[in-house]
Amino acid sequence: MLERFRDATGGLPPLFWSLWAGMLVNRLASFVFAFLASLSGDIYRPAAQAAIADIVPAADRARAYGLVYWAINLGWAISLSVAGFVAERSMLALFLADAATSIGFAAIVFARVPETRPADLPVTPTLPGLRRIAGDGPFLVFLGLHLVVLLVFTQFQLAAPLDYAAHGVGPRGFSLIMALNGVGVVVLQPLLSPRLPRHDGARVLALSSLLIGLGFGLNAFGGSIPAYLAGALLYTLGEVLGFPVASAIVADLAPPDLRGRYQGAFSMAWGLAFTLSPLLGGEVLHRFGGVTLWLGCLAVGAGAALLHLAAGPARRRRLAQVSHAMVGPR
Repeated sequence: MLERFRDATGGLPPLFWSLWAGMLVNRLASFVFAFLASLSGDIYRPAAQAAIADIVPAADRARAYGLVYWAINLGWAISLSVAGFVAERSMLALFLADAATSIGFAAIVFARVPETRPADLPVTPTLPGLRRIAGDGPFLVFLGLHLVVLLVFTQFQLAAPLDYAAHGVGPRGFSLIMALNGVGVVVLQPLLSPRLPRHDGARVLALSSLLIGLGFGLNAFGGSIPAYLAGALLYTLGEVLGFPVASAIVADLAPPDLRGRYQGAFSMAWGLAFTLSPLLGGEVLHRFGGVTLWLGCLAVGAGAALLHLAAGPARRRRLAQVSHAMVGPR
């Protein structure tokens, strides 16, 4: 078969085949390493979230998760500017610096960060642990609602820039809107996170869901950078209010021996949202247009807000059960 292919192509010279094989190997290597980077990039998150639950009292967890979220966004904002500066001069230097900082961070954690899981906790086997999570109705309801809200929030990946471009807002304008989101989180998080523990989690999540829906829903009436910036300010406020509280609720619902697995399930909701939202948003945008997509986001956000309020009593009862059954440090 290979001989027939070579005959059909006119007997291309060996140099062509060498170049073609080299290009194929490079692409395969890129795919493999991109997959490995995606696979490993978020492995730390359930363990880090569970560690916070191990060492921070329940009353302070929303604030603690808010500070971690603030640090992540601050690093994100700085890295974008630094990466662009370095990449213009050397992509190799950028990747080597990224590898060096990651390895350095791993070394610091290994050498200086102690184990936070209490030594007297039992180790729950995988399948029984998963069955316990599957039987936690209030947690599954919370997880489903959070996934729905994230499907709205992550529309910035594909649908938002496409719709902005259709209204004459190009890459520079989109970068400005995303920069406002990052700056908004950095500015608002320290101001709002100390106040979050004073309020009922269900109400905070309902307000967050509504603000995220409103923020993207405003795109239906947009068409200019000021209008899109107004929407970005609303959904930025929604994420600042809701995401740290959501992490704290997961930590509070989880039995001490399953904190990592509960946080792993919570992280999976983020992964599913980042995977599904471009598919769903792109399809709706293509078939029905931007107005339908953004009004749909508004409706989904409002619906999730109402469902969070409705699910609040059952979640509070479940939290009370976990609190009474707790043995050892929270």
